[in-house]
Amino acid sequence: NRAYYGGGVFIDNGIVTNCTITNNTAAYSGGGIYMTTGRVVQSTVMTNFALNYDGGGIWMQSGEVLNSTISRNVASLRNGGGIYADYRFGVISNCVISRNLALGAGYAGGVMLRSGAIYDSLIDRNYCYPNHGGGIYLNTTTRVERCVISNNTAVGHAGGIFMAYGGVVTNCTIIQNRTINYDGGGLYMLMGELFDSLVQSNTGRYGGGIFTYGAPTVMTSRILYNVASNRLEGYGGGVYMNGGWIDRCVIASNYC
Repeated sequence: NRAYYGGGVFIDNGIVTNCTITNNTAAYSGGGIYMTTGRVVQSTVMTNFALNYDGGGIWMQSGEVLNSTISRNVASLRNGGGIYADYRFGVISNCVISRNLALGAGYAGGVMLRSGAIYDSLIDRNYCYPNHGGGIYLNTTTRVERCVISNNTAVGHAGGIFMAYGGVVTNCTIIQNRTINYDGGGLYMLMGELFDSLVQSNTGRYGGGIFTYGAPTVMTSRILYNVASNRLEGYGGGVYMNGGWIDRCVIASNYC
């Protein structure tokens, strides 16, 4: 199926349950689903394409995506290979978001979260080329809680999570993410807060685990076995700080 918005389904208000949405294309946003408000529950959104704008799998203004799998979707030129959540507070919970791509001028291979929250989800093996945020891109009024962010890749900054304007990450495991050319293998933090999390075995140029710039906060977390390295140089195996605050953390067994 093809459409300008919502290649598979356009939801203005409603619920989609127990469905498979696959092989659809949107000329603009929402390759699989374009949702202004509503719910997607216990569904698979797979192998959909947004050609010119955001949300290869799902574009959502508000609403909920629950207990679903979002996989192998592509935002060809813009943001959110798996899901793009706009500014009206969407919720993603108990989902698997894997192997999605953001290409061209876009950010966030897995999820671009402008406003809202992600709970109890796996964000795994997503890819962003050539920009930032292999797994997740966070804006100001955002929260990620009890999630695993693993094996994501960005050619730019932040293999795991790019925190541009804020956000809160708490009780998460951020593991085995990498940047190919730039900084913050696990997280790249311009602002925002990280609490009670494990940052382990990530790889980046400056800041194998975490790169901080500006005024972010990292508290009560473990930063272990990260590597700062690319083809030419590396600084700060665990953390590279250019501003911010680290408090009551364990930073051990990192390498540069």
